[in-house]
Amino acid sequence: MAPWQTTDFPHGAGTVIAEFSVRADGPIWRAQVPATADGIPTAAPYLCLAVRDGHLTLTARSLSPDPADPNAQSHVSLDIEDAFGLDPGTIHEAALTFGAFGTRIYLDGYQCFACAGNLNPSRVHPSGAFDLGSPNAIACNAFLVDPVDWDAVRIAEHAAAAKPDIVFASDRLSPRDTDRIALADAGSVHARFRLRGRGQHGTILAAGVDGSERMTVAIGAGGLTLAMRDESGAGIACHAPGHWDDGGWHDLAVRSSRGAVDLFMDGVSVLHQPGQMWFADLAGPRHGRKGIDAFTVGRNIAGVRLMGEVSRGGLYVHALTDGQIARLAHTPPMVTTALFDAGYAGSASYRIPSLIRTVRGTLIAGADQRTAISNDAPNHINFVIRRSTDGGRNWMPMQTVIDMPGREDGLDGASALDSCSVVDRSIGRITVLIDLNPGGIGLTNCERGIGVNRDGVLRLRDAQGNETTLDAVADAGDVWRSPMHADPSQRWHAVPTCYIAQIHSDDDGETWSPPFLIDAMVKEEWMHFMGVCPGTGIQLDKGPYAGRLLMPFYCSGQSRAHYSGGALISDDGGETWRRGRMINEGREINGTVVDPATMRDDDATTSETTFVQRADGDVVAFFRNQHASGRVGKAVSHDGGDTWDELEFDPALPEIFSQPNALAVPQLGTDAVLFANASQMMPYRGRGMVRLSEDGGRTWTGSLCVHPHHHVYQCMAICETTHDVECEGSQLGLLWEIETTGVYITHIPLAWFSHGHDKGVAANHTDDKESS
Repeated sequence: MAPWQTTDFPHGAGTVIAEFSVRADGPIWRAQVPATADGIPTAAPYLCLAVRDGHLTLTARSLSPDPADPNAQSHVSLDIEDAFGLDPGTIHEAALTFGAFGTRIYLDGYQCFACAGNLNPSRVHPSGAFDLGSPNAIACNAFLVDPVDWDAVRIAEHAAAAKPDIVFASDRLSPRDTDRIALADAGSVHARFRLRGRGQHGTILAAGVDGSERMTVAIGAGGLTLAMRDESGAGIACHAPGHWDDGGWHDLAVRSSRGAVDLFMDGVSVLHQPGQMWFADLAGPRHGRKGIDAFTVGRNIAGVRLMGEVSRGGLYVHALTDGQIARLAHTPPMVTTALFDAGYAGSASYRIPSLIRTVRGTLIAGADQRTAISNDAPNHINFVIRRSTDGGRNWMPMQTVIDMPGREDGLDGASALDSCSVVDRSIGRITVLIDLNPGGIGLTNCERGIGVNRDGVLRLRDAQGNETTLDAVADAGDVWRSPMHADPSQRWHAVPTCYIAQIHSDDDGETWSPPFLIDAMVKEEWMHFMGVCPGTGIQLDKGPYAGRLLMPFYCSGQSRAHYSGGALISDDGGETWRRGRMINEGREINGTVVDPATMRDDDATTSETTFVQRADGDVVAFFRNQHASGRVGKAVSHDGGDTWDELEFDPALPEIFSQPNALAVPQLGTDAVLFANASQMMPYRGRGMVRLSEDGGRTWTGSLCVHPHHHVYQCMAICETTHDVECEGSQLGLLWEIETTGVYITHIPLAWFSHGHDKGVAANHTDDKESS
């Protein structure tokens, strides 16, 4: 037991670190109230970090209110399923830091999760004790409590590097060491290597059977290649593009576990290849045994050597965690903060991130507050924001900007969802377009037509089908609430279709205008659904259309499963809007000219869209789609978003039917664009990638896998810029979501892209460079 008192955390902040050995699932530590004389706890509150099904969990019950944050959760159940690899026989370090930022959770030196609430043990009880480990399950080998919330660098430095089971001491494993791994069906290997110059190449690691090479990890000018095959020739062959031939030292890790093979370079995931294969799979019955009989380092099985060297490395009989792999490479840590998550302000879930930076430098992060369940509409959903005036280091309390009726109605509640924000930099106004739905209405059940009259006034309908307008009724009541739950005496209700509302702020998001419906300007009678695409719009700043606001939209016609999208356009700062031509409109696709009102072709669908403006003034649209290519759609407008040309499906951008986001980043070059999306089915939507284009989205020169596991929607903004055109010290803010859990912001130094993570820069190894 390790006791604590509130005075141990005088500023409401601190750090708890445990090194532990895993035998089976169980608690790592449990912070609980004092026990009675007979040893039975006197009350229910507790905070518990545990291992379940090989990954971390963090639970809390009946915590006292946080005086600094009335929205902080009293009950928490964090299923940290991406913090996996806690297998029997392994040793790990888990850390918790807590403070005004909420809570951050680390595994093996690197952050794996966050919580918006401050889970200070003092919220369990003014005094208590940590119960360490659990019999026959978890052994807590070391435990530390500090009243200071450690930063990410200190956490990483404190974690011990994983020790290999076999250390590389030659260019070929000894027969005994080879036998130790020959039958392994899962595990990891690490090698620190360098090439002696641009364009040089060779085999870093290889494994074979009877002189036949069955596993090859090779490096070349175009990137990293992994090939594995069994005696029948079946196996995997995959390639991770990148440029690691700069002469610097790089850390390669290969991990086989959980149904896949993963490649890491310099501590960052560069490939997730479904289909688990390891040494036991490389041979078969014809050889009288399973497994390999040779493993080479810095050369192939035939003896052809790498045009460089491997300085050190080793083999691990267990699959390393993401944190252990990053620790081996001394990867610079990134920091993630939870802004909205399950239980925060009593809400079941938050989704749909939007993020903008105002002309004054304030960051405004928006989200759907889904109070009953994480579902889309129909559901009760409010629009909420948090603001930061210091580049995202600190965040103000949550503001409810649009509070829809029917919280107690659950799935029949009214909704404000899928916000899209833009800043008019000429006057500093922040404009948000957002979808509104009456109670019980959503994307798939909204009525065809327009819910306002030609003057934009809300249409109302009663149970007998009679209609009027909101301005004609003295006291219509809560017209957005579902008729199933409204006061029985209320006659009138909003027409059950979907709506687009506009709000704005002229004081950096402190206050907001009431919602104003714009459907009369942009929606057609043939449309069932019409809504904005979540994320951000843009203001054009070049060419004849400079000053124009563009907001992406999409809609459905006869088919509720097929969508068409384009731009909503304002040339007067958002006072009025009109709809440009849709991206697919009038195009011949699969032998049919697309009419958005009647279209039913998956290949023609253009769904959620994001815009950037190129240096030449053209606007590029990247869009979610169902095209058979499985690639992000791309189109170009030469007239400020009115029409679209050059439709293609970019072979470099995987598409899994999830919202994309793009951002022009002049700090990285005059035509630099960052593009982010969830890029791979895991089988859930995941693998959040940020890619760099230096030519306006025509080609892609670098990438960073920010979140290799759960990741769905996202939105980007520059958090802070210390120079007008230089990126040193600048941070990219990536606001992203885990679909049923919450919305988080990760800060990424722009130097990751300017220095080129996968262009071959060894971030922390310059001291070890050698001459050729």
